[in-house]
Amino acid sequence: MALLAAHLPFAAASTLLERLTGIHVGASTVERTAVVIGSRLRAAQQQEVERHQTGRLPEARRKPRRLYVSIDGKMTPLREPWKRDGSAGERVCRWSECKIGVVYEAKPGRDGREAGVRRKSYAATLGDARAFAPLMATVAHQCGHHWAKERIVLGDGAAWIWPQAPKAFGAGSGPVPRSNPDRGFLPCQ
Repeated sequence: MALLAAHLPFAAASTLLERLTGIHVGASTVERTAVVIGSRLRAAQQQEVERHQTGRLPEARRKPRRLYVSIDGKMTPLREPWKRDGSAGERVCRWSECKIGVVYEAKPGRDGREAGVRRKSYAATLGDARAFAPLMATVAHQCGHHWAKERIVLGDGAAWIWPQAPKAFGAGSGPVPRSNPDRGFLPCQ
């Protein structure tokens, strides 16, 4: 149910769940279940961040030569919890930026060039950049960040990205312009 809820609107997840299993649950049940599971996953993720910040996270098994960190944000519509009968207050909708990141290792091709992605791990939060940086640093650590000879941070020109990169990944102080000065990459030493 949680997997369906992550990929589909709650009503569609309810319908597909019934078609696949013969079990009917309402869209509101799918939503409540998704919220509970998401909250538990977020709590576990936060424990990993705390373990990383206190040096208690195990070393990564992988030792990549080069590791990429790609960071971006996307404005997302949000709805505060409410009930149709109005007992939980009025329905409140708003927009917030979801900060998204992926840490990945490239797969070498036959010609020595990179030919795709070997492994990837994602993280996202609706929190601010100060909350996002330790989350991404934890994911990078789990992917072998400290073993990588090259660490490359990719991102656009959003002001919140580049001050966080040095703190999280040991990068320099800002984007290196490419053909489009609004986009950049940052080799990390």
